[in-house]
Amino acid sequence: MKGKLIKNIFIAIFLFIGLILFRLVGWLHSYFGDLSVEKIIFHINVPLEGTDSKVVILGLMYVLIPSFLIALFVYSILAYNDKVGSIKKTVESKMKTSKFLPIKHIKKIVFVSTLIIMSMAISTFNLYFGVVKYIKAQSINSSFIKEHYVEPNNDIIKFPKKKRNLIYIYLESIESTFADVSAGGAYKDNYIPELTELAKENINFSNTNKLGGYQAVTGTGWTMAGMFSQSTGVSLKLPVEGNSMSEYSEFFPGVISIGDVLAENGYKNYLMLGSDSKFGGRRNFFQQHGDYEIFDYFTAKDKGLIPEDYHVFWGFEDEKLFQFAKDELLDISSKEEPFNFTMLTVDTHAQEGYLCDLCRNDYDSQLANVIACSSRQVNDFLTWIKEQDFYEDTTIVLAGDHRTMNPNFVKDIGPDYQRTVYNCFINTVMDVNLGDFKMTNRKFSSLDLFPTTLASIGVKINGDKLGLGVNLFSDKNTLLEEYGNSLMDYLAMRSEFYNKNFIYSK
Repeated sequence: MKGKLIKNIFIAIFLFIGLILFRLVGWLHSYFGDLSVEKIIFHINVPLEGTDSKVVILGLMYVLIPSFLIALFVYSILAYNDKVGSIKKTVESKMKTSKFLPIKHIKKIVFVSTLIIMSMAISTFNLYFGVVKYIKAQSINSSFIKEHYVEPNNDIIKFPKKKRNLIYIYLESIESTFADVSAGGAYKDNYIPELTELAKENINFSNTNKLGGYQAVTGTGWTMAGMFSQSTGVSLKLPVEGNSMSEYSEFFPGVISIGDVLAENGYKNYLMLGSDSKFGGRRNFFQQHGDYEIFDYFTAKDKGLIPEDYHVFWGFEDEKLFQFAKDELLDISSKEEPFNFTMLTVDTHAQEGYLCDLCRNDYDSQLANVIACSSRQVNDFLTWIKEQDFYEDTTIVLAGDHRTMNPNFVKDIGPDYQRTVYNCFINTVMDVNLGDFKMTNRKFSSLDLFPTTLASIGVKINGDKLGLGVNLFSDKNTLLEEYGNSLMDYLAMRSEFYNKNFIYSK
């Protein structure tokens, strides 16, 4: 009897694991949409401190609870049939002729079903996230990054005598896609009318002759990867075997970011966000690359700006973020050194975003209402900035960090429409009427925003290339324009140069 008990427990655990795998794959795809193998590997290697607790709860409810209940139910059936099988032969014989299947058949069916479930999970995981393609790419050591990487240094970077301030706002999951069709978006209604107007009035680099943006490429498709690639000109990728980041002590020590460049040239760097800055390695990255002074969810609590027990969504909402930013900017701008003030919004994060007190109910979709609210709040914040004395010497960059991860929100967009991420450069030193650059019908990625941002504040870049990015205020072709979608494959390949110089470098 003991042997049967162990066998039943083994079958139930085997089924439980199979169900977990199957439901986990489905949940990851439905909840995160554009999730990639690179992102999964990255988050395995860095702590998940600061994750929205609702995400964890939803995941547990969808994956663990049903899997456990089903496995428990199957175990109960197996145990019941074992009990039936232990009675007298005459009773056992009668049970065999009843509507119940023989015990051995039931166990075989459960075992085979579990194998099928696991096979489906693995197959679906590969279909959604391209695991086999990733493994193949990692088997090739490519020299592509080594051949195209341009190290930012003072030999090729020259700052103007009068240095301009920089305000860089990462807009969580904001795509140019969210505008209406007539403006260049993909929807009947324009969910970002204020951002659309800002793009028209200022500089918007576009993949079309209307409102557009940058294309998502390998290793740039989540928040930390978006911030990292825009700051350094290289995509974020970790070798599958892991590295010292599991210790979470050093974040790509060999990479040179815009924070490093600005700090070396007399700037003071600041980062403000309404969540836990530790999440995804953001605190380590910005502190270790530019010595940023960080204002996050816990800073607001320490300063008494929010109650000790206050927590909404990922921390505090953007309504508070913009108010706190105004106070900080007034203080920062009163100091003598030029500043780089970087912000990250959060309300438009997947899945449905956060409805704050400023949001209206104009659309059937909650996410659409949150996106529209974010567009208004960003515009109001910029209106305030333009009224301040420091605005004259300040360039502002608005850039989405990545495409939305809500697959349901974009499911009706046709395959012929290319979803791109929003960008807008305001009050730059560039004259759009005199420059040798073009803003429309461009193919570019977040990698190109690194040198472009420096150029927007008057920095001269010899060769107009930094990292893997190209200064869009020049006549140079970007890597996307030169290699097309093959760039995705090149960036996905293993690069010993990347690992040695960026990750393991001391």
